[in-house]
Amino acid sequence: MTVGERIAARRKELNMTQDDLARKLGYKSRSSINKIELSLSKVPLSKLARIADALDCEAAFLMGWKDNSDKNDAPVSDYDRRFLSWFHSLPEEKRRAILIAQDAPKDLL
Repeated sequence: MTVGERIAARRKELNMTQDDLARKLGYKSRSSINKIELSLSKVPLSKLARIADALDCEAAFLMGWKDNSDKNDAPVSDYDRRFLSWFHSLPEEKRRAILIAQDAPKDLL
C-alpha cells in the first residue's frame, strides 16, 4: 500500500472528504489531495507531519512503518523526535540520499 493509499484509507475511516482534508491543510481545493492519494503527486516530507495531524494518526503509519493508526499505541521516544527534527533540518537532496540508501518506498522519494 502506498502513502497515498494509506492517506485515503485513513481519511475515509474518519468519514472525511478530500475537501475537508484540503481545508485542514490549507489547500485551496481537493485536487492536491486527490493527486497525493492517487500517487500522481509525491507527499512532501515537510507536509507529512501536518497530514498525519489532520488525520489524527502518526506519520509512521502513513509511511507504512507502523501497522495501525492509533497515536497512543507507541509513543515516539525523545531520541526519535530528535532524529526526525534533525532529518527534517537537512536539505532535501540529503534527505533523499538517506531515503535511497535505506531503500525507502518509492513514493517517498
